[in-house]
Amino acid sequence: MATYHKDKLVLVGQGIQGSRNWVYADTGSLVTDMDAAGYFTNAGDAGASVGDTIDCRDLTVGINVKGRFTVVQDTGESQGTVVLDTG
Repeated sequence: MATYHKDKLVLVGQGIQGSRNWVYADTGSLVTDMDAAGYFTNAGDAGASVGDTIDCRDLTVGINVKGRFTVVQDTGESQGTVVLDTG
């Protein structure tokens, strides 16, 4: 599994009702890495919530996939899991 870089999870927008839009762009991570359970290890600390949207960008091959956080939990170290629309 590729290394997650917490400084690359960036809040890019927030709606009036509180839902947030995130971007994660990296050259060392594949979209399949980003889709793994708990990949976003600081999601809760960064302010992500279940239902927030995320735009995952694999800059190595130029793939851009949108998804949503389905899990944001604190397991001693905050973790976030997304489901991506890869269809």
